[in-house]
Amino acid sequence: MRFESHLKKEKYFSLAERLLRSIKDYKIAVVKLGDMTIEEVAPIFERINSTGRRLTMVDLMMAATWSDDFDLSIAIGGIKNLCSECGFSDIPDVVVLRAISAAAGFGINKDDIQKLRGLKPLQLRAASEAAQESLSKAIVFLVSRANVRDYGYIPYGLQLNLLAEYFRLSQGHSDAQLDELARWFWFTSVTRYFGRANTGLITRDIARIRNFAQGGLGDFLFDKSEIDISQMLFDRFNLRNASSTVFCLLLNLKSPQKTLDLKDIDQGYLKEKLGKFYGVLSPTDEFAEMNISRVVYPYFGEISETDGNSEKDLSSHLLDESCIRAYKKRDADGFIAARGTIIRQLVEALTGCEVNFSVRLESGVLLDEDFLDLSGSE
Repeated sequence: MRFESHLKKEKYFSLAERLLRSIKDYKIAVVKLGDMTIEEVAPIFERINSTGRRLTMVDLMMAATWSDDFDLSIAIGGIKNLCSECGFSDIPDVVVLRAISAAAGFGINKDDIQKLRGLKPLQLRAASEAAQESLSKAIVFLVSRANVRDYGYIPYGLQLNLLAEYFRLSQGHSDAQLDELARWFWFTSVTRYFGRANTGLITRDIARIRNFAQGGLGDFLFDKSEIDISQMLFDRFNLRNASSTVFCLLLNLKSPQKTLDLKDIDQGYLKEKLGKFYGVLSPTDEFAEMNISRVVYPYFGEISETDGNSEKDLSSHLLDESCIRAYKKRDADGFIAARGTIIRQLVEALTGCEVNFSVRLESGVLLDEDFLDLSGSE
């Protein structure tokens, strides 16, 4: 042995023997649980858990489905690695778990996910492989159809799950179906549809997306109801909010190549969701903190000038000459009317819905909107 000729060999041997005894004599507590629900099992795990960390649905399902032939943590890790290769490196474990549950033929609510406990390792492995393929297809769709380059830009994780379920079941989808799926993504994003999601709504939506994927609804996935984009336009800018996230999605959609002061834009900024990539173009301080005054600007400091932009450059920033004129004149009403109309028309094109907006400040005071086109008509 390596310590036999060492001057302190007796000390090292003594320490090694003590370490071996401590491992051999260590008492491990075992609690054997029968057929219990996650709600019944969770408190037991949390009491045993020495760190006191609250266990998630993913933690509990990892324990509930583990066997020598299947490890859910390894399956989720493998799926996330593939998604990372597609550019989505930060997908939450729970989104992947929901995709596995859906791929197994279950729903994506908590009670449905628990049914995974009844599957054999071979079935769990098959569901994981199907979830991996469907999620990768959904990511490709989002990149190509909505220029989404990062999971953080998806307003609701449920959208990714439902898109994945469509691609898992769809057999040779048509262009018309893909167009409708894109309209559905924009509609549910702009209307903050999943902000009020509950078990019943999610159950209905996954049934509907499955029916659509299998041709049961033709080329129509959702009702084209009227959309009010007021909150999206006039919410305070904060990328933790869905309204600001959606607004930035719209700004990113046309991949502007230059800033308004003619600096080059590295398209790599689309791969990371950061508020500092969006500068302020506001005619007055009153609107400076609102979404409608944001433009793509991945530089420190303020926009130095707005001269020399072509019509194409302005359009890529969801602006036109009338917006710039109003900005320079500090004409807030004119700027809001012009830019709000541009964004309204874009949302109409993306969703196929009639769109309108009302101009209100956070104080609730209605601005003078007699001159504004708020009806959604041309």
